Amino acid sequence: MIAIDNKFDYVSFDIFDTLVNRDVVSPEDVFKIVQIKYGKGLDSFVEKRKEAQRKAYENTGKEEITIDDIYGEMEKFYSKRVCKKLETLEKETEINICVPNIENLRLYNSIRTKKIIASDIYLDEATIREILKKCGIKGYDKLYLSSGLNKRKSTTRLFKYIKQDLGTEKVLHIGNDLISDFVMPKLSGFSAKKIKVRKRNHYRGKSRSRDYEMLARFISNHLDDEKGYYYNFGYEVFGPVLNGFAKFLTDNIKTKKKFFLARDGYLIQKAYNLFSGQSIDAYFYASRRSLIVPTLWMDKTLKGMTDKFYIRDTIEIGKLFEKFGLEERQYKNTVEKFGYKVDKKMVYKRIFVDKTFQSIFKEVKPIIDENSKKEYEVLKQYMKQEKFSGDLSVIDIGWNGNMQAALINMFKAMSESGEIFGYYVGILPESKNIKKVKMQGYLFDPKNNYDIYLCLKAINSIFESLFLAPHGSVKKFKIERGKVVPVLYEYECGDVEMAAYRKIQDGALDMIADLQESDLRCLLDYSVQDGFANMMEFAYHPKKRDVEAFGDFRFLESDVIYLAKPQKFSYYLLHPMVFFQDLYKTGWTIGFMKRLTKIDLGYVHLYKIIIKRYLKTRNS
Repeated sequence: MIAIDNKFDYVSFDIFDTLVNRDVVSPEDVFKIVQIKYGKGLDSFVEKRKEAQRKAYENTGKEEITIDDIYGEMEKFYSKRVCKKLETLEKETEINICVPNIENLRLYNSIRTKKIIASDIYLDEATIREILKKCGIKGYDKLYLSSGLNKRKSTTRLFKYIKQDLGTEKVLHIGNDLISDFVMPKLSGFSAKKIKVRKRNHYRGKSRSRDYEMLARFISNHLDDEKGYYYNFGYEVFGPVLNGFAKFLTDNIKTKKKFFLARDGYLIQKAYNLFSGQSIDAYFYASRRSLIVPTLWMDKTLKGMTDKFYIRDTIEIGKLFEKFGLEERQYKNTVEKFGYKVDKKMVYKRIFVDKTFQSIFKEVKPIIDENSKKEYEVLKQYMKQEKFSGDLSVIDIGWNGNMQAALINMFKAMSESGEIFGYYVGILPESKNIKKVKMQGYLFDPKNNYDIYLCLKAINSIFESLFLAPHGSVKKFKIERGKVVPVLYEYECGDVEMAAYRKIQDGALDMIADLQESDLRCLLDYSVQDGFANMMEFAYHPKKRDVEAFGDFRFLESDVIYLAKPQKFSYYLLHPMVFFQDLYKTGWTIGFMKRLTKIDLGYVHLYKIIIKRYLKTRNS
């Protein structure tokens, strides 16, 4: 922050790009928004508006024109009535797309010397005062505008007028333009300080599209470093993804009934309501375990049951039976009777040919079916209670569509008519449900955006955690006082992690809210790639503060893993096998390596080679 001493009678501030920022890349974007807001019936408005401004300078012969002068020229193209409406729309748009430059506003508010504001602008005083009011800029003694005085800073005439009006040269002018805000005030006898127009973006995606530039400008204008790392991460990195998904849902869902599936649907529902302006409260408690287990009795084979779950290359026997809905006491004796331990790890593909395991499964299957049927009856009552029937849409993070498939099986068993459509953040290319259920993915699906799919594989542990709801996962359902309620697992996230994820979610939701309040939403229609660009930059090229902010966080799946917490480099030199074990278990491989080595040694290329080979082997 600039230090201001007490030798000045006044401190003068420029407006645009100093106290105030516009949420557009260029003034021409304002004209595009005006045309969109006006609607049909305007031919080539943007070009005519630019031509009118040029003609106004030529025909009036004034040093500074006004917006009235411009729309006087516009009457050559449109009627007076239309021009009046367009001028009003332009003023309203200018007010709307202006936001405070947070850092410079703090500087402005810290100054106790008398303050004035001076700007070269064709907008009228009433509009400028509304802009200043909206941006929280108050307490100035005088406002000097070139549009009202026909004198510009860039010619020194405005500064000379200010000096005469104030009766003093002891004025410090602060602004962003080298000529108008530094050279000219000095030539007029004032002191001057030039400030830098600083972009506050911490991440810069590879995209160079016009929409990405607008998105980046909008984010830069609204970031505030004082709100902290996690909030700003949510605003800048997660916000564009969540906003894009909310738009995807608004554009694609056709059914009247919409159910947001717990737990990831909790945040998605908030984002959708913010984006759409609706208030959809159909939050459906669900989890893979609570929806799939009640359908297992319908399957006669082990393969049919396992196909309903995502199972890693290796799995403990006990963990598999827990996926099938059993407690340890229900299978432990049987497992040990056949000479195996419940924590015995088996290669997934081996469970279908291992004779001992087949014998264990044959004996445990009736217990699985009995438990499954009990849970089926209670789930059926919950679905009726929540009016989960007819044609409807389910919304969730993804990735395989297993919960949707389970609900479809429930519909069949209940003889319920209607179709269930699924809308997801992403659909895995290897999903076994692709041809079985009707579903759409936003970020990626089997036919689109494989590069995003690969990237999300690198940070899946982090990405999924960003959606965490403030309650534990659903285990099953029970009847309590005549109402079906969910039985929840204990909340597994630690207080520190949860506080961080809440701040990230707050930042993301605020990004959506701010964009919905801005007229920029009329113009901005960024692609999936543009919306994910900052997330990809974070995943593939993390900064030191990124790996330190997330590295010690835990991710709970079948085991507890750290996202990126390597041991010391010197330790790994003496224990190389431990390095490979830690690297295999980490939730963010690239972050792990960056935190370990402190530098980027091309980990992205190595990661892509390894993950592609792994996926090819797994899916073969």
